[in-house]
Amino acid sequence: MSKFLSHWLILLFLIWLIGYIFNIKQITDNVNPYYTNMLLIIGYIFVYLYNTRKRDYKYEPSYLFFEVSIHILPWMISYYVVKNKFKNDNAKYSLLIVVLIYLQYIWGSRRGLHHLNKERIEPRNPINIYLRDKHPTSWKEMKEMCQGKGGICRVADVIV
Repeated sequence: MSKFLSHWLILLFLIWLIGYIFNIKQITDNVNPYYTNMLLIIGYIFVYLYNTRKRDYKYEPSYLFFEVSIHILPWMISYYVVKNKFKNDNAKYSLLIVVLIYLQYIWGSRRGLHHLNKERIEPRNPINIYLRDKHPTSWKEMKEMCQGKGGICRVADVIV
């Protein structure tokens, strides 16, 4: 799995979207991605502003468009499709469950300590991952960062 919470949130959205498209009631009745998608946008905006203002990141325009799109589209789709966005407790539970599982993965696993952070050995936590680690700003940097990895990196290999 990925060290980025946004990848986990997008995965939850994709599971819900598959359930919605194929009318799988077990998924659509129990998973509501509305709040997770809101966190996806708010978190991305925060990290983007931090990286561009405090760390002086300059993004390649096409890469920035891709990043913005994958962080905003899930919310846009779920906003227009999910009924009773705020009345459904499953939206809160979906958010809580995915965040708790993510934190357990990052803090609780030995892989979270060594596998995800080969540059320096220190405990993994969201602060280090989002505010201290290097983030790609172009397709070239993403491809370099993805050498030998799976997940979102396979998507980057197809695009680049």
